[in-house]
Amino acid sequence: MARRSRFRSRTSTLRASVGAVRSTHGNTMSNALAGGPDGNDDDRLALRGQLSWSPSDDLELRLLAGYARENGSAGASDVFLAPGAPSTTVAGILQQTGFPSQCGDSVPRNRRTCAVAMPTLDLEAVDLSLLGSYRLANGWTVTSVTGWDRYEALR
Repeated sequence: MARRSRFRSRTSTLRASVGAVRSTHGNTMSNALAGGPDGNDDDRLALRGQLSWSPSDDLELRLLAGYARENGSAGASDVFLAPGAPSTTVAGILQQTGFPSQCGDSVPRNRRTCAVAMPTLDLEAVDLSLLGSYRLANGWTVTSVTGWDRYEALR
């Protein structure tokens, strides 16, 4: 995972910062079903930026922007069919009907699964926020927080 952040002052009243993180990994689970998909891969990216403007001691405005993207398969549960358990009975009935084919793995916590399909996630999110504060002559502060976001998630 890589992280970067930079802060730079453009003037005495305008400041900016940017941050980024990215992480990726390939499949961490294998499938014991013949021809079944492996899973639990991931590719994530997040970006964040901020502008801060303080033209006086009484006024401050901050604009924050963010972007995030994630693509991957979540993986399925590890398989353990305990003798005599109801799930083992159901698995046996399903195998007799041909769905799914025989799972050749019943070892707990070995990162192998018997899945016909892996759950996937394709996510993209964007957000903007504007924060403002103004100190009045009587000492009170007027604060405004405005935000907008958009996201799309496909599973």
